[in-house]
Amino acid sequence: MSAEKAIRAQARMTLKGGWLKAITALIAVLTVFAVADCVYTVLALLLISGDNADNTVNQVIFYITEPTLVFAVSFLLSPVFNGYVRLYYKASVDGVYHIEDLIYYFSKEHYRSALAVNIRFIIRMLLPTVVCFLPVIIFWAVFMKSKENIPLYALCEFMLTVLSSLLTVLWSLRYFAVFAAAVEFEYMDAPELFKLSKEIMRGNTGTVSRLILSFSPWLLLCMTVLPVIYVAPYMTQALCISSKWLIRSRFEIYD
Repeated sequence: MSAEKAIRAQARMTLKGGWLKAITALIAVLTVFAVADCVYTVLALLLISGDNADNTVNQVIFYITEPTLVFAVSFLLSPVFNGYVRLYYKASVDGVYHIEDLIYYFSKEHYRSALAVNIRFIIRMLLPTVVCFLPVIIFWAVFMKSKENIPLYALCEFMLTVLSSLLTVLWSLRYFAVFAAAVEFEYMDAPELFKLSKEIMRGNTGTVSRLILSFSPWLLLCMTVLPVIYVAPYMTQALCISSKWLIRSRFEIYD
């Protein structure tokens, strides 16, 4: 049995009996960001409502304010993602899902450390993401006004987007263990966690890449939306199990 199959088998075994809590955690995280989306959209729209709609200045303010609100609100709520990873990572250790882990990083003593990790990840991934998606941006800018061969252009844009996403994910693998390590080593600060992740992933990016690619058929099924409820917990659990073994083998920690 390959390492990827073994990890997926462990993920299914961990999820057995815990599917309800795992899915509840996923829905809770998605709901938080959905509500946030509604809030900052309403606030931004108020700037150009009624008599303000024809005001050029207010329209400019709207296009500046909306993405700013999107980032600010999402960032302030981002520790829920850290809690989501914590929930799955701890389940990979003791086999139990604790829903309260979702709000673990909103406590006074952990909130700032979670934000520090998140902003560092955003900053480190910003330029690589822009570079990886540059072909998509250029393609869209060149052909956005074309009304001929729309299906062909849509297919090309989709393929470029998939390729750009894959390249972005591959680049991000150096930080694959950051969020899991933050659970395992709570005393470490953000710089130490990122340094540790790069050390752990040195020589292991291929292993994680194969695990992610092994979920390709499932990710394709996610285009029908409903399987996301199954695939997201399954894949998250598998990735947390993988990060657990990478971290513990690095420090020779064995259960």
